Amino acid sequence: MNFNFLMGQKHKRLKGLLWKIVILLIFPVATAQIVPNSKNGFKPRNSKDGKYITHPYIDNEDPLSDSNIVEFRDANNISRYFTRRIRKPVCLSQVCQPISLYIVWDGSGNFQKLKLIKNKPLSKTDHTEFTQKEYLKLNSILSDEHSILKNLQKEDLILEDNRNLLEKGIDAYSGATKPSLYEYVVRDAVYTCYTLWHTVYGPTRQRILQILDEKADSEYLRTIFNEQDIDYTFWGIDFLERHPKYQNGFYKEVAQYINSKNDELSQKALDYFSPNRLTELEVQKYLVTKCKKEKQLDIIWKLASIENLDSSVILILLEKYNVGGIDVTDLGYVYKMMTKEHLANDKINLIMRNILNDDNRYVRNITMECLDKIPEK
Repeated sequence: MNFNFLMGQKHKRLKGLLWKIVILLIFPVATAQIVPNSKNGFKPRNSKDGKYITHPYIDNEDPLSDSNIVEFRDANNISRYFTRRIRKPVCLSQVCQPISLYIVWDGSGNFQKLKLIKNKPLSKTDHTEFTQKEYLKLNSILSDEHSILKNLQKEDLILEDNRNLLEKGIDAYSGATKPSLYEYVVRDAVYTCYTLWHTVYGPTRQRILQILDEKADSEYLRTIFNEQDIDYTFWGIDFLERHPKYQNGFYKEVAQYINSKNDELSQKALDYFSPNRLTELEVQKYLVTKCKKEKQLDIIWKLASIENLDSSVILILLEKYNVGGIDVTDLGYVYKMMTKEHLANDKINLIMRNILNDDNRYVRNITMECLDKIPEK
């Protein structure tokens, strides 16, 4: 069975179909066609598809791997993927075969897939090759940025008695893996899983993220958000968090994702609007105006942390209640964050007195309780 083409399984994220097709065209199944030329990097089939850029990269902790990272950018200058050839020993003795393969990260720096080199399959400690099922499990392990492997040391992977034998040069791998790790690794390939995971999320990836940060500007961000691809969107929001100078130009793009049907993306966009990013009045008003009804309580909770919230924001929320844009629970929380200054506003006062005629008795009661707080003139 040929495992030279091992597609990455993204964790909870759906990649765009179009670029899956493009990558398949540029990276065909045959391994020989995806090995980069040592001089020119990967060669595109059609120069109109984009261009390859070689980034010199030296990792003193990984001296056997290639000394460059290859990036592919499409015709619109969007980074579509990065790759590096990895050569590494994987265990504490000479028993294991070293790994030699390509790791591919997508255009936002996430693990995408492994590329195996012809006649260099991955093998386990008993020297048998990975099965298709084991390749798929490995792929799932490498797609999990928060794997249990993140906080482990190599010494934590096998039973102590076996480790003592290994230190003496004795082949003691059979049954060596700690049983508690079976769920998180490929059986009899724990060192391979560990080494590859730490390579995927190690210094090479950090350099890739640095390359993306260095190339990004307003034009690139606009292009990325227009992609409507969840991975690029996540990267774009992360970039804005690191570079606040771009917020004024892009907070509307982030706000629109609060209404996303994808819960992970919606929460990501909500989390972006921390108190320090809600200081601008226009941002506050945009959120309460544009976010759908189901998200208004989340927005109100965030606004509650702001001191001296402008009366115009309270006014918008009360008007939304009148037209069904927020519900009774939301209204109750709006009342809780209102100050005497808000209550003294004539427009706010008028709307609240109209709400006193609401069909819901509970609404009438909480409105009256709130109006009773109005200071006497």
